[in-house]
Amino acid sequence: MYVQVGAATVRPRDGAVLTLYGGSDATKHFANNADTSGVAAGSVFKPFAYATLLDGEMRGEPIRSPLPDISDMQSALVTSAHASFVQLGKAMGWVPIRNAAVKAGLLQSSMAPLEQTFPIGTSTPSTIRLADAYSTFANGSEQNDPYSVSRILRHGKPVGGLDRPQSRAAFDPTVAEGVNKVLQVVAHQNRTQSIVPGSASVATGADDLTKSAWFVGYTKDQSTAITLFRNKPGQPKLLPLTDVGGTGSIRGNVFPPRIWARFMGFTGNFDLNRTMPAERNPATEAGTTTQPSDPSEDRITTEQKSEPGERASSTPKATPTALDRSGPTSKPLAGGSPSSATSSDRQKAAQYRAATSRAWSRSLAGGVFPWSYVLLSRCDS
Repeated sequence: MYVQVGAATVRPRDGAVLTLYGGSDATKHFANNADTSGVAAGSVFKPFAYATLLDGEMRGEPIRSPLPDISDMQSALVTSAHASFVQLGKAMGWVPIRNAAVKAGLLQSSMAPLEQTFPIGTSTPSTIRLADAYSTFANGSEQNDPYSVSRILRHGKPVGGLDRPQSRAAFDPTVAEGVNKVLQVVAHQNRTQSIVPGSASVATGADDLTKSAWFVGYTKDQSTAITLFRNKPGQPKLLPLTDVGGTGSIRGNVFPPRIWARFMGFTGNFDLNRTMPAERNPATEAGTTTQPSDPSEDRITTEQKSEPGERASSTPKATPTALDRSGPTSKPLAGGSPSSATSSDRQKAAQYRAATSRAWSRSLAGGVFPWSYVLLSRCDS
């Protein structure tokens, strides 16, 4: 009871808010779940700490203490372990991590107090701002503030003051490239790339002791953030997520990835791999530009370890394939700057919005949750 879901998709090349899910009924719901405050981000905040490391190395900034190993950080992003990112915070400092998150697109007002747990996600951004901040990585470090209105007419004439926000360089492009590589490795390991080849992702897991569950998945042309929490009207504090989703779920964390998979058009059962450590990626560690392995290799067949509270099984969980998708399609992350919109782009955007609307509306019809999605806002191309 009182389980809430919020979601947003942002277009990286310009910051357009393509879709929002703010609650079951926009006219009756007590808050916009896509634009909440007070919902801790947990492990989906950790990539901003990693971006701080890359940015600091480029600038030659001093390191206060030994850095964690890259493979440890990759594994931590799969399993939601915290130790390596606490260590990273001590080495880089909490202020640079906060500054990197804000430069990427998060609001200063959503930042948590600066202390030891700051790098592991005590800050409370909205899904809109998280989707937008990951868009900065997808867009080669060029940040665009999110916008949802492109034109208003009054008596048939355009109303001024609605110019699209100007983009700015948040980091050197190599910072985004490095973050994308690591999160593509994570997406390969946790099976996100079996839904969208070439995508990058991160999610909360068993070690996130917050009262929220998150998933962020992105490609070059769309970035989606989804959160789940419990909130009773009239009560300012979030309710515990204990037992939400049953014994196979750790505080509801199975649901945001499933919602994202349905949103992307996949109709099967989808669970992230959260237990197997990330494989060492020599190309990433060496700082080369080699892309992740071919998507055809993304079908992991290794036996799945059970999560705490989940019965062990000798049968691997179902591994979905990208061929089952019928909803929105996305380009894999790649280098190069975004091109300006053409008539073909606008036509594709219109088709994408229609497919997105259908995907949201059918997401829960498949049994993910016992209520319906409502598309609250769409942006014109």
